[in-house]
Amino acid sequence: MPSSKTDPNAEPREAGPAAIRLAADALKGRRWDAALEHLEAAGEQGDPGLRTRSLAFRAQALEGLGRLDEAERAGALAVQSAKREPGQPGLVAVRGLHAAILAQVGAREVAKKALEADRALVDRPDAALATEPNASAVLVRRANALADAGRSDEARASATLAWELAREPREHVLAALTISRCGPAEAWIKKAHEVADRADDQNLLTAVAKAARMAGVVLDVLPPTR
Repeated sequence: MPSSKTDPNAEPREAGPAAIRLAADALKGRRWDAALEHLEAAGEQGDPGLRTRSLAFRAQALEGLGRLDEAERAGALAVQSAKREPGQPGLVAVRGLHAAILAQVGAREVAKKALEADRALVDRPDAALATEPNASAVLVRRANALADAGRSDEARASATLAWELAREPREHVLAALTISRCGPAEAWIKKAHEVADRADDQNLLTAVAKAARMAGVVLDVLPPTR
């Protein structure tokens, strides 16, 4: 690996407390890998305060890299370390960091379970799902799962039925955007835009605008509703 003497782009390497300061600078610049390298160079810290900072910085760097399970473990160790500090000056901050990482881990697991549930809908026919209390929303979930699997024709059929069964603006918008995934996108994104605009719902308008950007669709400026 090139040293900082031969590579002007290389991170400076230090040990001990100096390395922890460099790790802090790397975190500010969102240079997650560099922060981990500095923390490795810092080694084990005997001072409780430095140990807490080192572990907390490690948790932040791992979080930034999306390595949430490792980040959670580092955060938990930072909390334990902070509890051993005289006066526990860093305990509140590291507890907050650990809690935020735990929330992300929990959200990931919820999303994973939701994805698994949506995939299970693929095996259920539209006719059966159409009798569900929230039929439009359930059909949209099925349609998106089918689209993710590359089954565009089936996805379009489920999403079209969701559009027909929709009762609220949100249901119409989500169904229209799901149909747009199966192409062609422009007509259905514009339908979704019209519904969101009539409902004057900023969240729906934002979702439509995002879909339009991703699909390269230019939305018309709609006349004000009376």
